[in-house]
Amino acid sequence: MAGLILILAFAAGYAVQRGSTCAVAGVTQLVAERRPERFLGFFMAGAVALAVMAAWSTLGHDVFSRYRSASVLVPPMIGGAIFGCGALLNGACAFGTVARLGRGDAARLGTLVGILAGFALASKLGIRSPVTNLASPLLGLPAASVLAGSLAVVGLIWIVAGHHAPSDANGKDWNPLSALLLIGLINGALLILSPGWPYTNLLMDLAGSTGMSLAWRSLMTLVFILGAVAGALSAGLFRPHPGGVHRWVRCLAAGMLMGVGATLVPGGNDTMLLVGLPLVLPSFILAYAAMVATMALIIVVKSTRSGSPIVPA
Repeated sequence: MAGLILILAFAAGYAVQRGSTCAVAGVTQLVAERRPERFLGFFMAGAVALAVMAAWSTLGHDVFSRYRSASVLVPPMIGGAIFGCGALLNGACAFGTVARLGRGDAARLGTLVGILAGFALASKLGIRSPVTNLASPLLGLPAASVLAGSLAVVGLIWIVAGHHAPSDANGKDWNPLSALLLIGLINGALLILSPGWPYTNLLMDLAGSTGMSLAWRSLMTLVFILGAVAGALSAGLFRPHPGGVHRWVRCLAAGMLMGVGATLVPGGNDTMLLVGLPLVLPSFILAYAAMVATMALIIVVKSTRSGSPIVPA
């Protein structure tokens, strides 16, 4: 089982790299270019993850009760907005950071250190994660119905966004929708086999020295990053560069914002997308909406002032 989990973590990193999946890029593309396929693909990934969990539930296994929502809604919304500011400053979300690191952008290590520092700073300031005590409303539904509904959402998004959506530069990246479908499948399996998988949750636990199996989950995160490196190597995109002091400082500051924001959610956009949205957990849904709205607003304001759309760093 451990070997399978590590293979899945490696595959997740590989798919994130080859699919260029990043919330910052997706929102920028939606707002600046009016191209929705990547943004819609995020919801498809969540629906696919839900389909995997629902399929497992039809076999009599309890999955949905593992993940819960906070009963308070304002702190997660504030956290989502702060996380969005940090991700935009960073030029990449939780997924995008790992993809950039996998391509050899060493300054993205500063982002990960910043996220850890942000968690630690939040703890120092007395900022606590809200208690997640509300179960998913899907618990009251037949698993087969949830499975059918999630597959319907996947099919609808695939049709609307178009499975011939163009890949990005150089033709080296996968079709974003295909990549996000694969990411949903892999992460759905990981959420079943290894609860607490999203790596921002691991960083949160590491910062507070809490949680279980930190060494094992750290290994999973390392394998996830190695998968991103392998994806970059396979596409000829691996270009190691240290980055200047300014870039490191920016990534560190951005990571701290992301860490503080993730404390209030709790979790980064990977948790919001792969856990909160598909399981219809209100606090995560509102946090994700606040993150997207904040990024979109900043993009529009900066684009208006500069006369041209901003591009992720």
